[in-house]
Amino acid sequence: PVVEPEPIVEPKAVVEPAPVRSAVQPEQKDVSNTAETATPPQDPSLPPGLVLPHMSDANALNNPAPIYPRLSRKFKEQGTVLLKIYIEADGSVSEIEIHESSGHGRLDQSAKATVKHWQYQPATQDGQAIGYWYLQPVNFALN
Repeated sequence: PVVEPEPIVEPKAVVEPAPVRSAVQPEQKDVSNTAETATPPQDPSLPPGLVLPHMSDANALNNPAPIYPRLSRKFKEQGTVLLKIYIEADGSVSEIEIHESSGHGRLDQSAKATVKHWQYQPATQDGQAIGYWYLQPVNFALN
C-alpha cells in the first residue's frame, strides 16, 4: 500500500504591537533597567517633551513574521513573547531581551532572532530622531 504524506501547514506568527508608553520623560536619574522605560536616560539640559512615533503596526515597515519552529508546531506550542527592545535613532534594534516568556524557549528565541532585524520609525525630540525603549509582543498561534 502507498501511504500519502500528511501535508505540512505553515502557520504564521502574528505580531501585535504594544501600546506606546508615555511621551513625557520621567524625572528619574537612571531608569534604563526598568520595563516601564519609554526612553533611555538623557542629558538634563534637553527639554522633557518627547514625541514617540505611532506604533499601531510594526509590519507597516515590511517587517517579516518570525518563523514558527518546526518542533514547536509538532508539540503544539503556542504563546506570546513580550520583548523589551531599544530602538536606535535610525530605527534599528540595538538591544533586545525577553521581558515575558511565552513559556516555550523555541518560540522565545525565534521571536528574538527575527525582531532584532526589524526596522521601526524612530522617535523624535525637538525634531531630531532619538533612541527609545519599546515593549514588542510577538504572538505564536496555531490555526
